[in-house]
Amino acid sequence: MLKPRQKIIRKNFVATFLLTFLLWTIWAILFFFTPPEYFLTPLVFLLISFLAILFTFALLFANTRRGLLVALGAVAFMALRYYEIGNYLNLLLLAGVLLSLEYYLSNN
Repeated sequence: MLKPRQKIIRKNFVATFLLTFLLWTIWAILFFFTPPEYFLTPLVFLLISFLAILFTFALLFANTRRGLLVALGAVAFMALRYYEIGNYLNLLLLAGVLLSLEYYLSNN
């Protein structure tokens, strides 16, 4: 039995691509030209990193949830490294938790 054809919804990725490019540009400017001694620099750096990674991987995977999980994992590991407790074991634990969460969400 054949299924009726579904209407293909075409998304426009140009705006998302431009936003991603803008976020990576802001990230590079922040990384190279802002001294880390300022009070809110680490917080702003993590926020810009989160948004840039989120939009980049959402475009690559064509799935916002997977982009969100990758961005959460990357920023969580960056925060652990900032507090000098990031190591390979914590990286593997974060990856395991995020993979398990993705598996759980994809089956529901």
